[in-house]
Amino acid sequence: MKNECIKYVPEVKERLIYYVIAYTASGALLYLFYKNIGVSVIFGTLGVFTEKYYCEYKLKRQMERITLQFRDLLYSIGSSISAGRYLQEALEEGEVALKVIYGEKSLLADELESINKNIRTSRIDSKDALMELAERSGSDDIRNFAEVCGICRETGGDMQKVISEAAANIADKMRVKKEIRTLMAQKRFEARIVSLMPIAVITMLNLISPDYLQPLYGGIQGRLIMTAALAGFVVSCLWMFRLTEVESI
Repeated sequence: MKNECIKYVPEVKERLIYYVIAYTASGALLYLFYKNIGVSVIFGTLGVFTEKYYCEYKLKRQMERITLQFRDLLYSIGSSISAGRYLQEALEEGEVALKVIYGEKSLLADELESINKNIRTSRIDSKDALMELAERSGSDDIRNFAEVCGICRETGGDMQKVISEAAANIADKMRVKKEIRTLMAQKRFEARIVSLMPIAVITMLNLISPDYLQPLYGGIQGRLIMTAALAGFVVSCLWMFRLTEVESI
């Protein structure tokens, strides 16, 4: 189930800036391969359709921030439970702790504020509130934690132990992911260099010896070759960046 919280929606200003950058970059790339201003101006608009991939990238970063904040929330809840607080009180104290650490407008603190209000006004169960938070955030860690909390309350399990283990598991996952990112850093750098090489070569040839590439900018055969080169360039870039992207653990 996907709710609005797990769909990254850029603000108007951010979207406009992205459209300008995407249009300019795609127009410049098309001009480099076709040397035709009309083609660049008209088909440069294709760059704005990459917004989907931009939103996916931003969503991944957002989910990473949610996981980090949830880990700290678990530490706060664990401390509150060990001090004899109920889960509802622990959630309210966790909201305050997140606002102190990450600011008033942090993602998870904002969601917690809404959920705590529902608990106070609608008298919904804390476990149901956590499940609501899991659905809105799209986090499997929060969902698993909510389910385990429900089981603990029904069976009389050790809530503090569950919270401590959950926080430790999330911390381990984050550490492993960080290590993978470190190992992949060189590969990502190499992928960026390789992806820029065709552009650098074509640009240098146009500056140093423009007559050398002139046959490729005129006639049907030249246009077809440059179109195939552009398509291969785009596909290879997407493939390389896909291979070097660290997926969720």
